[in-house]
Amino acid sequence: MGEVDAVLPGRARRLCSAWLRLADEEQAADLIALAATELLTNAIRYGTASTIRFRLEPSVDLLKLSVDDGNPQHPRIQAADLLAERGRGMQIVDQLVRGAGGDLGFSEDGTTTWCTFPISKERRHA
Repeated sequence: MGEVDAVLPGRARRLCSAWLRLADEEQAADLIALAATELLTNAIRYGTASTIRFRLEPSVDLLKLSVDDGNPQHPRIQAADLLAERGRGMQIVDQLVRGAGGDLGFSEDGTTTWCTFPISKERRHA
């Protein structure tokens, strides 16, 4: 991971947190920002494209987060060895997404990893 690449997940985390707080979704801000950080770190580490595309797409009832890294071999959710220093990113994202009632998936060509998070019911009915 290069010096410039190393700051990108942190920037995306702050962007997600700021947007979610402005959208009155503060409860989900940290959770979604962590998922964004993990997906971007994976893309930087394993992606094959010269440009990584990160998207945050809100709709009426959910928020979709997607990262396109150009690598047709999508990330695997795996159990990491207890002493391993890495290898838990997708496991973390999967748990965060499922715990929030969302979905995790990959584009048909494998280059994009996406996840969705439900928008809070309180905000939808306000």
